[in-house]
Amino acid sequence: MTRTSRVAWPTAAAVAVVVALGFLCGVHLGNLHNGLLGVSFAFVGAFVVGHNPDPDSPGHREGRLFLLSGVASGVMFTCRQVGYQPGVPGAEWIAWFGVWPLPLAMLLVGVTIMSFPSGRLPGPGWRRVVIAATAVAVVLAAMSALWPVEYGRTALLVEHPLAVPGGEALQEFFTVTSNVAYFGFQLMFAACLLTRMVRADPAQSRQLWWFVGAGALSVVVMALSITVWDTPIGGLLFIPLLPLAAGIAMVESSYEALLTDLRASARRIVTAGDDARHRLERDLHDGAQQRLVTLGMDLGALVELAAASGDQRLTQAAHRARVELMEATAELRALAQGIHPTILTDRGLVPAVERLADRSPIPVTVRAELPDRLPPHVEEAAYYVVAEALTNAAKHSEAASVGVDLTLADSGVDVRVSDDGRGGADPSGLGLVGLADRMLMLGGSLRVDTGPAGTTIRAVLPCE
Repeated sequence: MTRTSRVAWPTAAAVAVVVALGFLCGVHLGNLHNGLLGVSFAFVGAFVVGHNPDPDSPGHREGRLFLLSGVASGVMFTCRQVGYQPGVPGAEWIAWFGVWPLPLAMLLVGVTIMSFPSGRLPGPGWRRVVIAATAVAVVLAAMSALWPVEYGRTALLVEHPLAVPGGEALQEFFTVTSNVAYFGFQLMFAACLLTRMVRADPAQSRQLWWFVGAGALSVVVMALSITVWDTPIGGLLFIPLLPLAAGIAMVESSYEALLTDLRASARRIVTAGDDARHRLERDLHDGAQQRLVTLGMDLGALVELAAASGDQRLTQAAHRARVELMEATAELRALAQGIHPTILTDRGLVPAVERLADRSPIPVTVRAELPDRLPPHVEEAAYYVVAEALTNAAKHSEAASVGVDLTLADSGVDVRVSDDGRGGADPSGLGLVGLADRMLMLGGSLRVDTGPAGTTIRAVLPCE
């Protein structure tokens, strides 16, 4: 566990305590959003860091930025709250710490947004832009620290603690400059977010849409608040939805990544099992089966020798031994084919399914629109779906005909086996349950529809 992981939850708890202390000074709508931002950023950051303990993981990096943003917003909130209570000892200096860091805190929150969801800026060009913005924020923060140029927007009830002359002359310059800078910061945040959305892969795009949705809702509420009540406070109070939406997106993404890893592991297990069956079939074919065939030829020669000797009993005994050996060889060949059909490996899914259809006691029509070859694990799974469905139809359906459709769709290989029998297929049967588990491990699905008009077994397998 990293140091950040160890201190994440204590840091979030400390921010909550600091914000709670701030609320002891009352509720002031113009400052409320800072407290909500502090708590939401801190707790979401702690949660994300806790779920991403690897310090090099994107979630961990972004979680650290969330924690820093939460600390900055929470401290600014409480310091400003004290500024609404002139009677508190040292209120001027405490409130001062809640005002002058505003440009830096705004930039930190913005960089957190810009770095979402990877915890890093999209490229070196954006790093240069952030460095330039940081220089502007430092200048604005220094001016605000020396002169009360930001106090007019805060409605604090305490004075600026420093009496550096020249503040009145700089007020108009600071107001214009800060307005332009703050607007520029927001444009920078939006442009970076848009760049990320354009370049994002599907997984990152889903996370960004959570973020964009929360931001759009805040903007709509802010516009409504300005139109109806002539104040942006309504929208500001919705801004804490941003870290919450980002946290939800990152947690969802982590679980999706975990699910992807589990599916990949399951697919490797299925593939390993198929490979083992293939090796067993090959070993039976090249080993025991070939030895039995050779032994059969030797017995055939022995039968001929026995017949030439005129010994009827010996001839009959040798003949019976040869017949039984041939039957055992045929059974072994059928067993090997059941373990892993050679035709599936050599020629592919469609010829293997056509072979199954030829052997079925019910007339089977095969319609296939597939490429020559598919990934081996897909061919294996589709083959066993058809084999199980045809076996069930022959044993239980009393069908007059069966149709097998193999097509390639956007979702993957679509396998349908339909019969016109009496229905009644049991999805909880051992064979169908095994197929369903196999489909699930490969990221596919199996559906059984059965009724008086017949049964349809449909499997969909991703072709990845």
